[in-house]
Amino acid sequence: MVRRCLNNLREIFLYADSQPTEIMLGMLNFILLLPATIIEIGWIPVYQIYGMCVGFYQLFAVARQNISMRKNAAVLSLTVFTTTVTMYAFEGYLFTSASHWGWVVLWLSSLSSVKRVYTEYYHRKWNNKES
Repeated sequence: MVRRCLNNLREIFLYADSQPTEIMLGMLNFILLLPATIIEIGWIPVYQIYGMCVGFYQLFAVARQNISMRKNAAVLSLTVFTTTVTMYAFEGYLFTSASHWGWVVLWLSSLSSVKRVYTEYYHRKWNNKES
């Protein structure tokens, strides 16, 4: 029973579609990134505007149902979350409050989203489906 449950979780992790996760990550970048980072880190326009644009692009890519765009958006989103976690670590915020570890959870979610979208992309490519 435990083995079957673990196998099911593995199959879901490896092959389940990540669109709901992509929507959540896109919305967080588009809506939450700017106020959260301005309050805690300060105004860094290049990073914050880039993050908002990436969030919008990720939502657009999911809405268009274009796997190539989703693949690019997932990687861009990973760069935003990697930068966010790095900045929080350099500022020393990761160890001051447990709530700041939420950015690490989002980074891990973004990382798994990249893996899933790439898996779906190559699955479609190998099966000659729309890409």
